[in-house]
Amino acid sequence: AVTSEYCRARDTAALMGLAAVAEADGALNDGGRMATAGPASPQAEAVRAELRRVPAPGRSTLVVAHRPNLADAAGPAFADLAEGEVAVFRPAPGEPPGFSAVARVRPQDWATVVGAATRD
Repeated sequence: AVTSEYCRARDTAALMGLAAVAEADGALNDGGRMATAGPASPQAEAVRAELRRVPAPGRSTLVVAHRPNLADAAGPAFADLAEGEVAVFRPAPGEPPGFSAVARVRPQDWATVVGAATRD
């Protein structure tokens, strides 16, 4: 797991049981709307870099960052991401922008997702 340095991101990782393995990366911090924003911002590029990163075989990477940065990095379709909602991406090295969206999981859907995963 990699998080921004902000308490809310670090706390989210802790609530998910990932505090011991979470790495803080200041590049993922929400710069706020007073800082450079948009697809060319350093924060958007940091998120894109994480989404492009291919994890080790059999592993996944959880990025806990901020909605504005995700929308800037992956497009306006993610500007309405709800609190507790997860956007799932896969690295796609041969396809621009190097990653693709797979799913969005709303908080109320987690019980179904976990139930399906434990049956497999």
